[in-house]
Amino acid sequence: MPLPRSVAIEQDLAEVSIAMIDCDRIKGVVTTLLDNAIRFSPAGGQVTVRACNEGSHVVLAVTDRGKGIDPDFLPHVLNDFTGADVEHHTEGQGLSLAIANQIVLAHGGTISVESDKDKETTFTVRLPAAREVGQQSPTTCVACASDAAPSKPSGTYPG
Repeated sequence: MPLPRSVAIEQDLAEVSIAMIDCDRIKGVVTTLLDNAIRFSPAGGQVTVRACNEGSHVVLAVTDRGKGIDPDFLPHVLNDFTGADVEHHTEGQGLSLAIANQIVLAHGGTISVESDKDKETTFTVRLPAAREVGQQSPTTCVACASDAAPSKPSGTYPG
């Protein structure tokens, strides 16, 4: 069992377009990404959550400044670890990212991952936007994401 530690959460959440989503499922994706980022961050580390529009997509990026992902494993990080992919399985890596990837794909979006070993890892979710900023109804993807995030916008949280 990992030792308790504190991790700072920084949020940079721009006003974004509405994404047509199943809020509960996307909350699960956000929770998975945040949980993994916190788990792989060192004590006193920082996790950054950003949301913005990029063209016709709503984008959410979660970055940790942990140990990074081995370049040999990076192409497999979103796979489920059954059958032929068992050799790429590492301790602490289960099905959560594969499930998150399938949920995002079912919403017409993508998850990508970039990592600098021993420096940082960023998971980026892109979902099709349904409307332009300014034409929003009260429910946006940021509202869904903030429900899954810690109750304070930024700060230090036990990990």
